[in-house]
Amino acid sequence: MSSPYHSPPYMPQGFSSSPSHSLSSHMYPNGPHQDQSLFSLPNSSPSPIYHTLTTISQPVPYPQYGIAPHSSNFFPTLGFSHPHQFSYPPPPIHSYHIPPPPPGFGPIPSSSSSPNPYLSPSHHSQSFFVPNSPPSPTYHNLTLPSSTVANPSNNLDLSISSLSSFSSLSTLSISSYHNHSSQNLSSSSRSSTSSKSSSCSVNSVSNIPLPHGSPPPASGPQTSFPAVTLPSKKGIHPVYQFRIPGSDKVYEFAWQRTYKNIDTYICSGCRAIPKVTGKSTGHLVSVKVSNNEFEKDPRTLPHLCQPKKTVTQLASRIGYDLTRNIRLNPHQFSGQNPKQLYQTAINEIKNTDFGSEVCSKDVQREFAKGEHHRKRHAISRAVNSVPDSKVTFLHVPDEYQVIDGEKFLQLKLDDLHLFYRKSTLKLAAEAKLNTLICDGVHNYHPAELGRKAQLYSLHAICGNAQSKPLVFAITSNKLSETYGVIFQHVASRLKRYDVKIDEVDVILDFELAAHKAAETVFNPERVKGCMFHYSMAVARNVASKGLRPFVEGKNKSPEIIRWITQLRALPMLPPNLIPKVEALKKIPVRRSHSASSKCLQFLDYYKNQWMDQKMVYKWNKWLVLVNRTTNMAESWHRALRSTIRCHHPSYQTLLEALKNEEIATNNFLFNRVQGNQPTRPLRKRDAERRDKVAEEMLQFNRKIRNKAPTSKEVAEYLEAMSAHVSSKSI
Repeated sequence: MSSPYHSPPYMPQGFSSSPSHSLSSHMYPNGPHQDQSLFSLPNSSPSPIYHTLTTISQPVPYPQYGIAPHSSNFFPTLGFSHPHQFSYPPPPIHSYHIPPPPPGFGPIPSSSSSPNPYLSPSHHSQSFFVPNSPPSPTYHNLTLPSSTVANPSNNLDLSISSLSSFSSLSTLSISSYHNHSSQNLSSSSRSSTSSKSSSCSVNSVSNIPLPHGSPPPASGPQTSFPAVTLPSKKGIHPVYQFRIPGSDKVYEFAWQRTYKNIDTYICSGCRAIPKVTGKSTGHLVSVKVSNNEFEKDPRTLPHLCQPKKTVTQLASRIGYDLTRNIRLNPHQFSGQNPKQLYQTAINEIKNTDFGSEVCSKDVQREFAKGEHHRKRHAISRAVNSVPDSKVTFLHVPDEYQVIDGEKFLQLKLDDLHLFYRKSTLKLAAEAKLNTLICDGVHNYHPAELGRKAQLYSLHAICGNAQSKPLVFAITSNKLSETYGVIFQHVASRLKRYDVKIDEVDVILDFELAAHKAAETVFNPERVKGCMFHYSMAVARNVASKGLRPFVEGKNKSPEIIRWITQLRALPMLPPNLIPKVEALKKIPVRRSHSASSKCLQFLDYYKNQWMDQKMVYKWNKWLVLVNRTTNMAESWHRALRSTIRCHHPSYQTLLEALKNEEIATNNFLFNRVQGNQPTRPLRKRDAERRDKVAEEMLQFNRKIRNKAPTSKEVAEYLEAMSAHVSSKSI
């Protein structure tokens, strides 16, 4: 039965694997172990002198003392060229002479107490200790006769099997004996020396401990050595890893040169070990790589380094790749939160396939292990490494100024940026633009612009379709001059596309600066206020004047409630009937009532704020059956909030969202012009409210056409309408 442990991959000349069965009854009193074979040394010269070499399961790199590092799954072998010279790994790698123990190295404990007669005190041995280094190494004693070592041309055989791992041995004593009479040999050994094949005495192998478990299955020698490709720091040449089979360790190789289309790579770990002398800063252990395969086994190279954990190297390479991508694509990552990029990288590791031998969860934990803030700092430095990549109000990179090659940033002033595409305005004109809804929001502008800044948007209603955002303005102030620049610029562009500006309805909130600017550009008779903003302003002042306890709760007054509801519904009344509204003439309670003073304060506010003749015209909605509010713009603001998901985002985040909105509007209008975009129906409750308001208004219009209504009829009409417009008006 063959086993990789029977035939080590590297065997010195004159060494072979020879099974031995004669000693099984002595070594294995409980029954023979599978595939038992021992180190056997045939005929050699009499009176051998023995030498002990201590090997380490997890060695440290001390080649000058006869020890070379090896991986945990690499089967160790020994080659001999001269007495006191041992090489590890075997030739053609250079041999090392074993000098006297260096300072700090202690002698191996004496083996004279061993029952093995070949380890008597009279035998000479030369040995040394290597101090413990984490992880704690296990020491192994290998004793060989000088005569045998000195003459490898003799028929010297060395075999080993049934050892699950060389690192499992605590002491390995190997002796040679020859077929001549000796007083130290047992009778059984004397009889066995007459044969040509050698065998070992019981005592000579009594120090070999038995391995646990059965040996691994047989396998042939490895003939191909695949190289795992990983990104390097600079990204010019890849880094190759050799994953040691059966372990979690790797050797990593970096590119050195290319000659005749063949790449030479050097071990990164060895290169990091500085040389004591010479100008070179590290040791060069090289191997050629062709077609993603190493030309020879990287484990046989004269490494000075130890193989590293696979997950550790993968985690480092992921960090290098991320920071390199940030520097190569600064505009893509600029302005982003380094912590979010770090967390995104961790989440992506979990879904990455690193091969059957590597668990992505282990790589994820390795990436986040220890001082993880260092990776975040590296990401932060990479994000901020290119100053021009940061998007600010003063610096807008070219990629944010265009969409699909068409100019998006149409106007750039010190206090104003105006974004739209000419093709989108042209499509809006072709789709029969009839109404512009204008509204500002104060939470989505960059914090760098200050508290008075805003995102101001113009939404177009084309035909009977829903409104869509058409123009975006980011301003650092809310001055009438700034609004004037916005309206004038947009109106002049729409005129080029044959839009009749004087026939376009403009709906705004009640900001006086915006109304003043709009009236200078558009038809003043078509510039209207928002019914919803009017209703909310009235509600806020009810609370500020102290009337809320009288309109809700246990102390509410029906008279005060009817009085306030009539004033809220006043925009639905014909302007010529406003003088018949009793709610404008007196308060609903007596002077002795606790709410009388509060009612007087509220009535004064209402008259001063809303009863100016010019203001009445702005908020009056008599016979306006559709588009009485800016609610569609407000709805878009709420949708934008779900996209941005924060107040005062970075300028980059805001512009990315606006670009997406502009693309959606352009596609909608194109399909609308082509007749492939039907009008989206209103929600059922909104449609019912709109129909009910129109029905009540038209019915009252028919009633007053031939007969003037009384003050009581006007009050009843207002109370009926207030049920539909107290909070919303469609």
